[in-house]
Amino acid sequence: MILNVLQMFFWISTVYTFLVGLVLWNKGRELARIGRLTKSQLVGFKHGYYQSLQAQHHDLARMFLVGVLAILIVAEFMVRISEPTMRGWLFYTHLGFAIPGLIGLLAIHKKYNGIKHPRVHCYLGRMVMIFVFGTIFTGIPLFMSISGK
Repeated sequence: MILNVLQMFFWISTVYTFLVGLVLWNKGRELARIGRLTKSQLVGFKHGYYQSLQAQHHDLARMFLVGVLAILIVAEFMVRISEPTMRGWLFYTHLGFAIPGLIGLLAIHKKYNGIKHPRVHCYLGRMVMIFVFGTIFTGIPLFMSISGK
């Protein structure tokens, strides 16, 4: 019973995080596009729009981090209350993607924001996306083995 409730929360937080991540990525691309404009192209451009995009991107980044942490907490509870499974190469590959991805996400959130460190933020963001995709692709088979489906 409790495993089914945890599975429901897991899938809800996964879909939430995925959708927030798509919007976050789109806002970041728009900010980068505006940041590459020259001074002559910025004539007549509303600065308030850029600040609004920055605020939205920052809020979405915080929501994405909360979603990732929710997935982590629910997945950890599921692992703890389910039957122990064999920890093979897939489990360690999954951790190899998940741990650097979380560290990179926290580094982006706490230290390397796009205002003070735009290039580092961009490169680190791309690396975190690769780690998140690797975590998803290796985590789905692990999740299915835990849930017993």
